[in-house]
Amino acid sequence: MNQSYVEIPLDELHLDFENPRVPRSLHHSSKEDIINWMLDDASLIELMLAIGENGFFPGEPLLVVEENGNKIVVEGNRRLASLLLLSHPDIAITKKKSVNRVIQLTNNRPDVIPCITFDSKKEVNRYLGYRHITGIKEWSLLAKARYLTSLIPELLATTPEGQYRELAKMIGSKSDYIRRLLIALMLFDEIEEHNFFKIPGLNEDTLYFNYLMDSLNKVNIYEFIGVSIKEDEPLLTLKNDSQKFENFQLLINWFFNKNENQKTVLLGDSRHLTMLNNVLANSKAREHFLETFDITSADKLLYSDALTFHYKIRAAHTYLEEAISEGHKIDSFDESDSELLKEIKRMATTLVSVIEAVDELDD
Repeated sequence: MNQSYVEIPLDELHLDFENPRVPRSLHHSSKEDIINWMLDDASLIELMLAIGENGFFPGEPLLVVEENGNKIVVEGNRRLASLLLLSHPDIAITKKKSVNRVIQLTNNRPDVIPCITFDSKKEVNRYLGYRHITGIKEWSLLAKARYLTSLIPELLATTPEGQYRELAKMIGSKSDYIRRLLIALMLFDEIEEHNFFKIPGLNEDTLYFNYLMDSLNKVNIYEFIGVSIKEDEPLLTLKNDSQKFENFQLLINWFFNKNENQKTVLLGDSRHLTMLNNVLANSKAREHFLETFDITSADKLLYSDALTFHYKIRAAHTYLEEAISEGHKIDSFDESDSELLKEIKRMATTLVSVIEAVDELDD
């Protein structure tokens, strides 16, 4: 691998528009558009402030490749954006006041930047794979998936299964994890292609990619949407079966479409995903959920009366524990709170009597 440590004038360095963390909608935008998108992350202002006060730390050089005569920064785009804003604050459209405040408070304006140059992006891929997928500078799941997809043309394996194994070996992971990650990216691409199903506020930045990936751990969920997780073309059924595609659209709406109270039908956490997985396997519970969109009540239909009883008293216990932990923070209570607690105490005493009576009958 050919690499060299050099110092390059700031104005000769270019952002990498195809960086996995940059939304694809911005891949053909201008440098200014990319930098203003980055400014939505408040940490960029902090990074500007750190560089403006202390200068550029040479121990973290930018990683650069030359393409078509341009020096492209493959690693270090946030630092490059910060450097460009320090030298050209007029680029900022969003957070303009914050940028100008940093300019007023700092004096360092690095214009020659420490870099390590490579012959091609391919040469830095393995390094980035360690740093950002299993190493100390972790990327988002979506960025990881895009990065791994970019490696596929370099692989020796020609089948998806072989590629999963080769990628897993390359980054020190498991092939099942890689499989779910890349299939989740296929699902994301399908959502993006259909304009995020026109769900208000849903876009690349607000979609929780882990919801897609974790859903692929639940057999009844991925079968519900027509994903064949072990096949070479895992989305073939989803794309060609209108009912499966409609189910997929339903799932994404359950995850991300908020009601007037800013609540969604489902969370993508382990509890809700487990509930949904179980409910989809039971026709009665599934029908109830599709009618009510209440996953908790649908889940209760799966259990016997005794288990429902256990569920309810444990839920009541959890809520009372939470109320106790919050009680000391409240300055005054409503009179009805005291009356309600007395009623709860009476009800608890009644239930204890019922349990004891049943136990006596069993004896």
